[in-house]
Amino acid sequence: DVAPGSYYEQAVAWAAENNIVNGYTNGTFRPDSSITRQQMAAVLYRYTQYMGYDVSVGEDTNILSYGDVLEVSEYAYPALQWACGVGLVNGIDGNMVPAGNATRAEDAAILYRRLCSGRSAEYTGRAEQSICCTRSGSAPAEHISRPARPSRS
Repeated sequence: DVAPGSYYEQAVAWAAENNIVNGYTNGTFRPDSSITRQQMAAVLYRYTQYMGYDVSVGEDTNILSYGDVLEVSEYAYPALQWACGVGLVNGIDGNMVPAGNATRAEDAAILYRRLCSGRSAEYTGRAEQSICCTRSGSAPAEHISRPARPSRS
């Protein structure tokens, strides 16, 4: 269901090839659907793993205190443990709302916490420079630093 030649075709193919997105069990990607909170956590978790960063902080994170923890899909449980453990997600009024759609504001806040907060070592297990632009606007390319993609063997 990813239209050939669409603006997102290459991005979806890359993310699927690298196990960052998996789509649905029926083989669809559903590019026009909203993303749920647990799906977003899973994408960030898998991308963090893809980059070779340590995600073990989630292994010891207890998310059982959330009132709706039993609604978390099995695939998303480790991702939400990690995201909670590093402070990317905080829940809403004592609930995780895993199947609820993430709002644009939540998406922006989570991405900011992961990429721009200066706390990247907490999220990845090692120091890295921010990839965000300066507050005054777009930074020239030489000011944007991204971690090198680890080699795969």
